[in-house]
Amino acid sequence: MVVLQSPLQKDLMIKQQNNISFIPLDDILFIERVDRKAVIHTFNKKIQFNESLTSLESKLDSRFFTPHRSYIINLQYLTRIEAIGQMYKAHFKNYEETAKVSKHKLVELQKYKSL
Repeated sequence: MVVLQSPLQKDLMIKQQNNISFIPLDDILFIERVDRKAVIHTFNKKIQFNESLTSLESKLDSRFFTPHRSYIINLQYLTRIEAIGQMYKAHFKNYEETAKVSKHKLVELQKYKSL
């Protein structure tokens, strides 16, 4: 599995079986780790493939932030963070599913989002 992106690219290239797909970075709400796969959430679909979040994180630009070891979020679509007991959830514009936010990353996320 190879994912490539140069600074001028606007798409994330992913390889699934015998296909190569190009996902516009503007379409990505968040990426989560499910079992041993990465799942990209867009407004229209979920794309599942084999890739580590660490590898993906190095190929994304500054609008992406890692609030939890199992998630990478697109800050341009983050609308609010909800506290639920000892846990925090990130909510996104026009999307029902949420991403987890670690309490250890909460302050950093607030600073990064409010710049």
